[in-house]
Amino acid sequence: MDAIDAERRPIAFLIGYCGALMLVDAARFLRELAEDRPHLKEKLNEPAPEFGIPSGVYDRVQESLLSARHAWHLYHAFRYDETHRDELRRAASDQRVEDLFDRSLENSEACSSPIGISGGTTCPNCRRGSSMPATAARTGRHPHRA
Repeated sequence: MDAIDAERRPIAFLIGYCGALMLVDAARFLRELAEDRPHLKEKLNEPAPEFGIPSGVYDRVQESLLSARHAWHLYHAFRYDETHRDELRRAASDQRVEDLFDRSLENSEACSSPIGISGGTTCPNCRRGSSMPATAARTGRHPHRA
């Protein structure tokens, strides 16, 4: 893999960081949605070979969410984002990238810990503290009820 030149590094970081935060956000949402629903977990673990999805994907995603290695990498990305926020904002002058930057801020602020084990946002419908994804908070979808 070729090294990314210094000029493009902030944009490359934002793309990767935002992608990682969105994956954590989605995994947390699914965990909370399926937490007390064993049948749902079972369905989410079923294979879908027509889409190239093997069995056990839900469990692997949840294990990944709790991975110490992933948490360590995300922690460092979280700190890099905090330390270089002004530089990242300047680099995100293109509107599409600026939207990505704003989303990364939104998602990183929704996690009080970088890997999302604790913290989160408050559900606007029931005011219950949760690890509700930022997208659900924006749209008002209620994740606590099926």
